[in-house]
Amino acid sequence: MVQKENSPAYLKRRIMWKAVNRVRSTFNRTILNMWKKQMKKYLDGDLFAITDAMRITYVEVGGKFARHQNKKLKSIKALGDINDQFDQEMARYADTQMASVSASIGDTLTRKASNLETEDEIDALINSRANLVSSNEVTRSSNVGITIGAAAASLSTGSQFVKTWIATIDDAVRDGHDAADGQTVREREPFIVTGEALRYPMDPGGSVGNTINCRCVLDYQKVKEF
Repeated sequence: MVQKENSPAYLKRRIMWKAVNRVRSTFNRTILNMWKKQMKKYLDGDLFAITDAMRITYVEVGGKFARHQNKKLKSIKALGDINDQFDQEMARYADTQMASVSASIGDTLTRKASNLETEDEIDALINSRANLVSSNEVTRSSNVGITIGAAAASLSTGSQFVKTWIATIDDAVRDGHDAADGQTVREREPFIVTGEALRYPMDPGGSVGNTINCRCVLDYQKVKEF
């Protein structure tokens, strides 16, 4: 039997993970700085600052991934325009599916800040929380965007797709996510990861222990035989 580490499918997944992660990394600084600014505004009394930050992240990051995935599956060159259907869908997703996450981020920030006394302490808190949140939401929004782009391609072309879970292979990867590497299901079916049904890596419907700080990647392919 061919070992996973030497198989063409395994090597292809590694190439895909690196490619997606490179694109994600192009957003890291701008999204981090935006979250720092919005968290400060939130602590200064702007109750919508966190939900605005979530929407900006999902539109800017997820919208790009959605357009790219849609283009890839439809084999076309045009990426689409800013403020197209994908940006609108990503904004709706941020406002609805991520509403409870946004509320939790705001509540945690307020609770932790209430125990601090100096501006330096508050700035350190904002930096710490913004680093954590922005990293997680860049990853999650990229996978949501890939999912939305694939769904639009399926609807417009009538094609059927399967999706594959691609794990991060390093010492920090969860055992359950490593075991899920290469798991392939039909596009509307969930992955089963550590006993949980997840639509994609960092599905907000999953437990915190199975989603937070996940760096896994999602990939779609046209159905051949399944």
